Amino acid sequence: MSTRKGVLFYDSTCPSCKAFRGAIQAYIGDAVEYKPIETGAKSFRYIGIDGTVYQGKDALRRLLVDQPIIRVS
Repeated sequence: MSTRKGVLFYDSTCPSCKAFRGAIQAYIGDAVEYKPIETGAKSFRYIGIDGTVYQGKDALRRLLVDQPIIRVS
């Protein structure tokens, strides 16, 4: 398994985006990097540990794959 971290990009002016990022960070800590992006971002962006870029719901799905400690019930 790679020791490379994924990178989660989020709109730092969006209350929902900030809350989601905070919840993820509280749960997995610094297992990924968190990068704010410009205002008005339409969706999350995630660069997986394999270097692939994902957008929107695909970004969140890949985050769950890369971080299996996150459980969805």
